[in-house]
This record gives sequence, structure tokens and C-alpha cells, in this order.
Amino acid sequence: MEFDRPKGVEMHLDIAPLIDIVFMLLLFFMLTSSFVTDNGIELNLPQAETGKIQEESEPVVIYIDQDQRIFLDKETFELEQLEKSLAEKLKNSQLKKVVLKSDEAVPMGFVVKVMDIARQAKGENLIISTRKVEGVMHGEE
Repeated sequence: MEFDRPKGVEMHLDIAPLIDIVFMLLLFFMLTSSFVTDNGIELNLPQAETGKIQEESEPVVIYIDQDQRIFLDKETFELEQLEKSLAEKLKNSQLKKVVLKSDEAVPMGFVVKVMDIARQAKGENLIISTRKVEGVMHGEE
């Protein structure tokens, strides 16, 4: 003899709204990540016509503002302290790449001192950051 069993409640999960929400979150994070600025240190980099864009490979960046303050990862350092901190950062770096971003108002002698300290701290690949010359074409006067 067969008994009639009540059929179980059929559960159904509609994942279309979930996919929509995940897509919107992905879109939100992709758009907002493009608005991230480089750093809060305001510099007026010198212009160069022959500058080349360097590939990103997580370099150590040294900033020198117009008041000759030295920044390494948003911390201010004196010339005497810079070598030790820079050597510590470069110890974990494979390429030993150092990017120097200096305001164009900083005297060249001070920039050379910082470059020398970067070399003493075992910075092998030293890059001086510039900005592109705008509005000047070759042959213009």
C-alpha cells in the first residue's frame, strides 16, 4: 500500500540580484581606485623634453619640497637620518630602485647631496622624476 506524502517545499534562490550587486561593487571600486592621488606632498617638478615614463616596480620614493624638507613614505627626515632609513627600505627591495622627486626651486647642491646619500644607502637604480613639457613643440621658439 502506498501512502501519499506531502511534497517538500521547493526552495529556489534567485542569484540575479546578487550578481547585479557584485557587479555594481566591482564597478564602484574600479572607478574610485583611479582617483587615488600619488602623495599629499605638493611639488613643482622640473620640466624635461627628453623624459621617459618609467615602469612601475614599487620603487622607494624620496620627495624634497621647496623648503628642502626630505620625505620618505610621508615621514620627514634630516640629511643625517636619511641614509639609515633608506638603507632599511632598500634592504627588502630586489631592484634597489630609488625615485627622487624634487621641487624645481631646490638648489642643485642639495639634490646632489640627497643623491649621494641614496647611493651610499645601496640605491643602485636612481631615477630623477620630471614633468613633461607642455605646449612646447620641437623647433618652436
